Amino acid sequence: DAAADHGGIHMKHAVICNLLILFSTLASAARYEDGLRLKREEKFADAAAAFSEVLQRESDHKAALHELATVQGWLSRFDESIASWRRLIALSPEEASPHAGLARVLYWKGERAESLRELEHALALTPQEGELHALHGDVLMADGQTSAARAAYLRARDLGVQGLEAKISSAEPPLTWRLDAGFIGDDYSNARGRESSAYAQLGRTLSADTSLYLRLERFDSFGAVDQGLSLGTYLRPAAWLLLNAEAGTTPDQAEFRSRSNAVLNADFLLKGSVQPLLGLRYLRYGNGSVTTLTPGLRLLTGAASTELRYGRSDNLDGSKTGVAQLRVSLERDGYSPYLAYASGEEALPPQAKADVRVAGLGCVFNLSPRWGARLDYSRENRKVTYTHHALGAGLTYRF
Repeated sequence: DAAADHGGIHMKHAVICNLLILFSTLASAARYEDGLRLKREEKFADAAAAFSEVLQRESDHKAALHELATVQGWLSRFDESIASWRRLIALSPEEASPHAGLARVLYWKGERAESLRELEHALALTPQEGELHALHGDVLMADGQTSAARAAYLRARDLGVQGLEAKISSAEPPLTWRLDAGFIGDDYSNARGRESSAYAQLGRTLSADTSLYLRLERFDSFGAVDQGLSLGTYLRPAAWLLLNAEAGTTPDQAEFRSRSNAVLNADFLLKGSVQPLLGLRYLRYGNGSVTTLTPGLRLLTGAASTELRYGRSDNLDGSKTGVAQLRVSLERDGYSPYLAYASGEEALPPQAKADVRVAGLGCVFNLSPRWGARLDYSRENRKVTYTHHALGAGLTYRF
């Protein structure tokens, strides 16, 4: 009888233990469901608390640990999320999802090298998972590995991931070179008749703030031919300042052009709709120089830009002349038309001082990411001397 009583007591204990385990399991399941509900309701802090309670009862509850790591990341509790993902990886080292979750949080934290290592683990386990390749592309792009990011995005698209076109386009190898070439035909109403000029310019973008260019020009005017060679740069030393500096020369004997020249333009990119402009041009001839200072203003109104400048020149003969200039341009999708007008007095050699009126119009076309084109027309009325029509066309190729 004593043995029977002892066995009965042992059985009761076992039943009680099993009931406690059952109640704990049921409580964990209920609390886990609470956590999922709170997560759906975007109450992430409360959801994290619910999942933590489940893990206090069952430390190896993988689903709760996965959800906890996820919401901790969403709450920007990156160190806690990383620790949770690592716990889950220790429980399930051959599952890709924990490696992907850890990689994503490391990426958010800025630890891109470690994130890429975790993604390599995840992709080795599930190479056909398109979303993983898309995430791989995001991390590579942030790390400056543009070509590799593009390959990852293309692979993700091949595996069925939608909406990647913008990312694929942004991961195009940067087009750092630019070649411009053009021709201008001139028709004068006086004895000069028809003349022409042509140019070719090669530019290279060195960084987001710096570019260089080299330009070769040929001028057939006044019954002679001159060539020009110029080297220039666009430089943005501050967010509010854009500089264009250029120096040029006439390599052979100058017939009618200046022997050398220099240009410095400054655009003050201030916040608001009004931006000051300032230009300085220096032309050196065999018998002196012409210096022109050109202050101005740019008015920005939506897609339109209006520039008003006034160029004041000190001439070879000691006289001073001035030309007012107006230009209105409009930025449209794929093209940018403009109108221009200038009026005043000038005395650029080899011509004598005269009153001039110039009206012009044109359009710059962005045909594709690589190709562009432009058309330009102007009519000059040089008082008493001639009327001059100029028609130009040019092409741009980026590579």
